[in-house]
Amino acid sequence: MGVVETIKGTWTYIAAIVFIAISGGLCLGDVIDLSGRSVKLPLATFSARAEFTFRYLTLGVLSVLCTIFLVIFQRVTTGTVNPLAGQEDKVQKQANILQNSFEQFIISAFAQLCMVSFIGEKYTLRVIPWVNFCFIIGRFFFVIGYPSKRAFGVFLSLIPNVGMVGVCVYKFVEHLFFDSIDV
Repeated sequence: MGVVETIKGTWTYIAAIVFIAISGGLCLGDVIDLSGRSVKLPLATFSARAEFTFRYLTLGVLSVLCTIFLVIFQRVTTGTVNPLAGQEDKVQKQANILQNSFEQFIISAFAQLCMVSFIGEKYTLRVIPWVNFCFIIGRFFFVIGYPSKRAFGVFLSLIPNVGMVGVCVYKFVEHLFFDSIDV
């Protein structure tokens, strides 16, 4: 990889971090409210926060469903309806997008459910909608940039997932060994 490609990759990563930092700061600071009418729901229990999370996971499910339709459309338009006919190279791009989107969705869904077991109502209302909107925006940029310009979309999905898992690991260790302070 040349210097130019390295610089472009670095700027893509920086752009994703800036987007996440600004949008996350605005959402966590309660400047932008993505929770909609949900603020009227009491989210004092884990089951209520999990229900809230499942509602926002609708965006991720929609994203995965759209990529499934993308694979179906490619199969129908290229005549590769039979996956055993030896023409999988015609749908490889769409299949790769679907596989990555599904993997990211599973990680995101479980990370969100783990997260709401550790955080309270205030942060659930701010974090969960933001993570799901980052996910759907990230998947959009991943699809339109695939294969060579997918990094921005990958980072928009991956960085919030890594952040949530990091918080969950921290809170889990805190739960095991220290007096837990609820967030």
